[in-house]
Amino acid sequence: MKAFSLRYIGANIGFAIGPLIGIVAGVTASSRLPFIVMSTILLAYALFLQWLFRAFGVQEISIGEKEHVNLAGAFKAIQSDRVLLLFLFGGLLATVVHGQFSVILSQYFELEFQSGLAYLMLLWSVHSGVIVICGIPLVKVMERLSPLRAIVIGSLFFAVGVIGFASSFNFMTFCLAMIVFTIGGMFLIPAEYSIVDEITPNHMRGTYYGSLNFTSLG
Repeated sequence: MKAFSLRYIGANIGFAIGPLIGIVAGVTASSRLPFIVMSTILLAYALFLQWLFRAFGVQEISIGEKEHVNLAGAFKAIQSDRVLLLFLFGGLLATVVHGQFSVILSQYFELEFQSGLAYLMLLWSVHSGVIVICGIPLVKVMERLSPLRAIVIGSLFFAVGVIGFASSFNFMTFCLAMIVFTIGGMFLIPAEYSIVDEITPNHMRGTYYGSLNFTSLG
């Protein structure tokens, strides 16, 4: 749980910084600059990752027998493991709610707010800033919880956060709702990976982690 939480925090440090850089740089929807910057960063990341593998002598990441990960294997695992099937269905429902943040809010801000794009970037930075600031304290809390209980708590925070979005009447109230919503994700998302880790046979780890992406259909 701790490892998955720290990974989630690390990813959101970049998510906190990126939108602010976009505002400062004056990036617009018609600008090609974001694509050039993203390509450069990803290329640098790929090279850095290769360097790390060599520096630490990592040649292969696997446990036990060699696993062949493919889409057919993921479907077969879902059909044969009822626990995984029900868990993915629950995760899909959670993603339906979490998706409102990145899809519906962007449309709403563009229509209802002057300088809506700048507001949305600031709101994303609030989202990520909460993760960076509250991440370590919440990791300590989550270490004392079972993954299932963490998912229940996260879902409740999600629900309250979405009600907050629906009730918001200015940018500050949206920020407050975002704080609650973000805490929900901090409980729920690492716990999802932790549960998959618990129910996964060692020789099918890649297939089970891959099947978790089906929740993105939400």
